[in-house]
Amino acid sequence: MVFIVEFKLHCMQEHRDNNDIHESLPFLSKYTGYVIGKNGRGIQNLLKKSGAKKLWVANDCQIHFDDAWAYLHMIGHPMNNDAAKCLLMQRIRDAETNSLRELQEESLHPHGCKHRRT
Repeated sequence: MVFIVEFKLHCMQEHRDNNDIHESLPFLSKYTGYVIGKNGRGIQNLLKKSGAKKLWVANDCQIHFDDAWAYLHMIGHPMNNDAAKCLLMQRIRDAETNSLRELQEESLHPHGCKHRRT
C-alpha cells in the first residue's frame, strides 16, 4: 500500500516543476457560477492571465462561519498562484459591483418596467 501511495505521488510530481505548489483559496459559493463563467470561460481566463499550470473549483462546498464556501485550487509557481488569487478577488469584486448595479436599476424601475420617453 505504501508503494502505491509513493508511486502516485511520484507520478503527480513528474507533471509539475520543482517550484510548483498546490494551493487553494476559499470564496463564497454564491459566486461559483460567476467564477467558472459560461462554458468555463471565466476560469480559463484566470488560468491564462495568471500563468498558473492548473486551476479548478472543488465540487463540494464547505460550511464555515454560517456561510457556504467553495475553493479555487491552483497548481503553479507561487507567483502565478498569487496572481490567480488576485484575479479571483477582482472577479468577485466585479460580481458584487454588477449585483449592486442591478439592484439599483431594479429599485429605479420596480416591477421590471422600463422608463419610456413620452
